[in-house]
Amino acid sequence: MAREKKFVPLFEEYMSRYERGGFLVGDVFKFNDNFKSEEAYKALGDNVKDVIDQMIDSGLHIRVTNIKNEDPTRFPGSNQNSQLEPFLEISLDTGG
Repeated sequence: MAREKKFVPLFEEYMSRYERGGFLVGDVFKFNDNFKSEEAYKALGDNVKDVIDQMIDSGLHIRVTNIKNEDPTRFPGSNQNSQLEPFLEISLDTGG
């Protein structure tokens, strides 16, 4: 009986981790070594590229602060918010 009670929260934790691209709010975010060769990075404006470089050069942890959908639904708590292509908001973690 105790085994069944532990399984449900463990399964739910696994599902929430892998429903949104593998990221959760509060996760430490790291850029791939070759991210500057990606087409998506090349399409960014110079000001955004400068901010990304400043974030990396700061030496601070970069954390996921929000996860958004390309097309948000009307009700934020709905299961329909789990799309395959989430957009991450990241920021520097200053230790506060």
